Amino acid sequence: MKYVAIDTESSFDPYLREAYSCIEPDQERARGACRVITAASAYEFELDEEGRVSTGPLVSWTAHDHSEAQILGQLSNHLISRPSHVVITWGGASADVVRLTLACMGHDLPLPAQLQREHSGRWSRQHVDVGAAMTTARTGKYHHLSGILIRLDIPVGLLLEKACLEQAETPAEWNRLRQHCELDSLFASIAFLAWRRVEGAPGLRVPEPICALIAGYLRQRPGCNAEAMLAGVGADMAARV
Repeated sequence: MKYVAIDTESSFDPYLREAYSCIEPDQERARGACRVITAASAYEFELDEEGRVSTGPLVSWTAHDHSEAQILGQLSNHLISRPSHVVITWGGASADVVRLTLACMGHDLPLPAQLQREHSGRWSRQHVDVGAAMTTARTGKYHHLSGILIRLDIPVGLLLEKACLEQAETPAEWNRLRQHCELDSLFASIAFLAWRRVEGAPGLRVPEPICALIAGYLRQRPGCNAEAMLAGVGADMAARV
């Protein structure tokens, strides 16, 4: 099976926020529809019938050099050109896909087929929200991605960046935001494959996919901020194989 893990970042648009305050002046926090997409990333990987993982391109776009419509167009074209790929997100059903939907509505753009609902109203089978899939039945207990990654021996130092700067201004801040978004797509990929392991995917063992995903990531992002820690995790996982 072929997959592409995606992640998005967003921030409140000052104009939309001000416009909405005219409607609800007593509302202390702006509504989610007032957020605009500022970054998007996608990381491809494949899981074969023997549990082996291979990786594909890692791509991203930010509002530093793209408009919101351009980010949507680039992400959409990327997914449309991969119709057989299943989209992976963590919390996407309640966050990323909702924000992408609102943004596409504002720019008169269709969602990629993998993110569109079926005629019955259910989510497409070509989108797996791992966080939603792991939500405890009846109680609605939701697991945070950071908690899952800690259980998989991902160092806390790698997760501190999840408290990301919401609004970037300088080139350095935009670079940090891009790397944060890309890292989240890697983390969603890791969590998905660990979940597929416990769900009985043939031949799959947790250390191997983490090692493969990190190796593929670092080949494409040498010198990234997280390189040293990711290399350490990869070496540790390789030693367990």
